[in-house]
Amino acid sequence: KKSAESGYSCAQLMLGNIQHGGFIDDDSNSYVDINESFKWYIKAASQGLVDAQFVLGSRYEENIEASGNRQQAIYWYTQAADQGHKESKERLLVLNKPFSIAIAPFEFTGEDISQKDVTKIISDNLTRSGRFNVSISEALTDNQIDFNSWKQLKKDAVVFGKIEQISSNVYNLYIYIYDVSSQKSLYQKKVRVHNSGFRRIAHFLSDKIHEVLLGE
Repeated sequence: KKSAESGYSCAQLMLGNIQHGGFIDDDSNSYVDINESFKWYIKAASQGLVDAQFVLGSRYEENIEASGNRQQAIYWYTQAADQGHKESKERLLVLNKPFSIAIAPFEFTGEDISQKDVTKIISDNLTRSGRFNVSISEALTDNQIDFNSWKQLKKDAVVFGKIEQISSNVYNLYIYIYDVSSQKSLYQKKVRVHNSGFRRIAHFLSDKIHEVLLGE
């Protein structure tokens, strides 16, 4: 620890690994201190230690669904890749490929909702960003998601929702985003929308999907 505190990057990386993997004190108690480990990883990586830059990128990627972590993973992998680190270059190829998602047409209950194609607006927005490979599928419901099938189709996430009319001009819109690999809910939201506000809310949801899935 003294070497790490004195600024030796290799010692800082080693101390970060110890804190991340757990350590045993003099009383045989085991501890894991993730925040402390990141402090030492960042110190080592900031000094240009390529192994620390790769490890730091990996740690961020392990929890990539958290806001900002994808950007941090890409940043530190890029730092390492610029020094010729092969594994970092490989991870960048994976992280920078278009994010593959399936979107179901939003279910609707109420009077005619023509001109309010929320699904198409969202799909078009995400496709135009160049960061997503979007397919619209009828095979999604909020009652059952066949994650294995979506994994075989190489989808990273699924998005679906519903719109229910609660008065002549007001609707409740529900949206759900699930990660295919972990089968976990990443985001769910209920939004009240006026009859004239569907295009605006579709653009808002496009931005939200972008933020939730890419952390940007």
